[in-house]
Amino acid sequence: MVPKTRKSLISATLVVALLGPLAGLAAHRAVRRHDDRALLERFEEEVAETAQQLESEVGEGRRAVVATAALLSTGEATTSADFSRFAVELMARGSPLQALSWAPLVPRDGRLRHEAQMRRERGAGYTITERSATGALVPAAARERHFPVSFIQPVAGNEAAIGFDLGSDPVRLRMLNLAAETGRPAISGSILLVQESGLSMGFLLAVPVFRAAADGDGDRHLAGFATGVFRVEDLVAGAFPSRGAGGSEDMAIELVDSGNFIAAAAASPAPGERGLAGVVVRRDLTLDGRTWTLVARPTPGYLARAARNPSLAIGFGVTLACELLLALALTTNRWSSEKGRRERAEFARSVIHSVSEGVMVADASGRMTVVNEAARRVLGWGPLDLPRAEWSRAFGLFLPGTNLHFPTEQLPLPRAVRGEHVPETEVFVRNAQVPDGAWTSVTGAPLRDGAGRLLGGVVVFRDVTDQKRAHELSQRLSSAIEQAADSVFITDRTGAIEYVNPAFETTTGYSRAEAVGHTPALLKSGQQSADYYATLWATVTGGLPFKGTVVNRKKSGEHFVAEQTITPMRDLTSGEITHFVSVMRDMTERITLQERELEMRLGRSVQQRLFPQAPPLVEGYDFAGAVTPASATCGDYYDFIPLPDGRLAVIVADVSGHGVGSALIMTALRAYLRSLTAALTSLERLAGELNRLLFADLEEQRFVTMILAVLDGTSGAVSWANFGHPSGYVLDRSGAVKAELRSGCRPLGLFPDLACSGGTPVALEPGDALILFTDGILESTSPEGREFGPATTLDVLRAARDRSADETAAELIAASRAFARGGPQLDDLTVVVCKRRIQG
Repeated sequence: MVPKTRKSLISATLVVALLGPLAGLAAHRAVRRHDDRALLERFEEEVAETAQQLESEVGEGRRAVVATAALLSTGEATTSADFSRFAVELMARGSPLQALSWAPLVPRDGRLRHEAQMRRERGAGYTITERSATGALVPAAARERHFPVSFIQPVAGNEAAIGFDLGSDPVRLRMLNLAAETGRPAISGSILLVQESGLSMGFLLAVPVFRAAADGDGDRHLAGFATGVFRVEDLVAGAFPSRGAGGSEDMAIELVDSGNFIAAAAASPAPGERGLAGVVVRRDLTLDGRTWTLVARPTPGYLARAARNPSLAIGFGVTLACELLLALALTTNRWSSEKGRRERAEFARSVIHSVSEGVMVADASGRMTVVNEAARRVLGWGPLDLPRAEWSRAFGLFLPGTNLHFPTEQLPLPRAVRGEHVPETEVFVRNAQVPDGAWTSVTGAPLRDGAGRLLGGVVVFRDVTDQKRAHELSQRLSSAIEQAADSVFITDRTGAIEYVNPAFETTTGYSRAEAVGHTPALLKSGQQSADYYATLWATVTGGLPFKGTVVNRKKSGEHFVAEQTITPMRDLTSGEITHFVSVMRDMTERITLQERELEMRLGRSVQQRLFPQAPPLVEGYDFAGAVTPASATCGDYYDFIPLPDGRLAVIVADVSGHGVGSALIMTALRAYLRSLTAALTSLERLAGELNRLLFADLEEQRFVTMILAVLDGTSGAVSWANFGHPSGYVLDRSGAVKAELRSGCRPLGLFPDLACSGGTPVALEPGDALILFTDGILESTSPEGREFGPATTLDVLRAARDRSADETAAELIAASRAFARGGPQLDDLTVVVCKRRIQG
């Protein structure tokens, strides 16, 4: 039979041997969870970038449809050739749209006339169609109103949509009704596109087109809708950022509208790749008042590239430590079982006093029987015959990181005396003989005789103060470098990169795996001379730090300006240079910001001098103008220009876009107007020449809307023209609308020729007011999403009808800003007021 003591030893050995792998597994899983959390945060940032790109793509398409509506809203009938020429120009600029189309309003009694006209243009096969229950296109049923697609660009691939009645489908009809009611762009839900043969989904964006009635009753009526067609799969694919930063190899995404899946990009990830494989990230997108949801999942490739596994090494280290403890426990037991008690004790004392680790032994009553020299050096030369309850206070034993004495019964030695095997435990020692304190690592085990009876306990501890402090310092330095905002990389003496921190990866676009093993030459932009690098290398190999400003190149090819310091590292023993540490700060954004701020200050200063410094002095009239820019520079413009024949030109204009580019166009517009008005007084000739000059100057997708009114101060007569600008108003002394100055011309600068008809002249009577403004007033938006709009604008003007022109302009701008209730100002606000005084 196996002796009882040997059975106990075997059992204890098996238990401790199993505890080591279990502890290692627990450490491995803890580190793995930490890595997965960091990976999830980075993936969520990449999903947010993709969502922003989707919203931007739809915004680009929206601008193209709005420009198309501006063309179609002129008083002239637009031909198929006009529409095609205009649409081809817009689509050639990289529009995300699949197609641009025009769907006029065709009443029931005008259907035959419309179909006959379109057959002459399109061919004998044209008819107004709708979808049957099986999905086939059939002649549309009779309705009060039809909205057939009459013009579409490009035609190729979209032939099936020609003649399709948008009002025949409930989803499309709701979009049209919303756009007509609000006068604003509206977006449909997800739909099956007529021109698609498969199950590809899409959606439409409609902008209402209003025209003056043919009978000249002064009202504008709905003429139809300019529509943009989005193919959702193309939109989703185009929204991915550049490769390696959240592209289709990194995430599988789906676009969901009201709970219905409508598009996907990339394959779904295989389950079980790692802990993050089941993660789903959702981001809501707001597209013209409609909320869709972007659903993203990381792909296996993304997880494989991002995987880091220091957890395996940590788990192995924990397992090894436990197994070493097992070895120590077995050695202690072996000592207690070899020879007789007296010989074993003598031998143990000899061994214990010769080892460098501290050793303390206590008998079953808790009396210390052995304390070796190493233990005395660590603990100090305190008394050894103290009661066990006073050990912690007498020796100055503290819980690590606190000022609390270690509870005596939880110390490793009392626990070992009670029969426990004590794993590695940290105890901090501070007393009169060790005033600076010392960190100790303690393990303990019970002492038993051959029969298994408990004889006492033994602890082994070592001073780990130097290692602890060095480790803490190393951890702090490593953490500081890892979390530093500046890029840090370390090379060996030959210049080969051995380490880069996360900021280096973010700044340069090169991952750690891509950079390590290469030299910093992978960042060369070619803008530094060979002499620059020769000086750098001579300085650092000579043992001196090098500081300089360098233009580097990212992985994407983009250049960036960096302040760089390179410091040689020396071996502490030999003094030889072994490595170079480079700290690199990306200064591109700061330099760009400084240049932009300077540009903005100069632009604002110049622009402020271009606005009228004082209102004109015309007897019997009160003038005022006010501008509140959305940014440092402004794309709005107003002016009062005396004409050679004694009349006064009153102008309000709005350049598309914002910022410095729009401000420069505004400056050119002012110069052209002042030059032309000095020689021309005819509205038609002045507008035509101004359009020609702007068309030659403006870049793609730039245009100008404007109201130009000419006032005869003697008679009060006002002649005017509106070039795609929001309506101005003439109010009588009671606040009633006397005249609305609606758009009858195309915006300036879009086309080389300008077909335009001036508005019906109106006379300003005493007490009447002419008010002109830009669309920033109308489009101020409340937190609930409502716009300020024309009705609220007129209410404010009526309430201020008895105030001066200056007070009226200020009141309208203040009311528009108050309506937003602290929300951001998204557009410039401009108001011009001309009031004819009541005499007497």
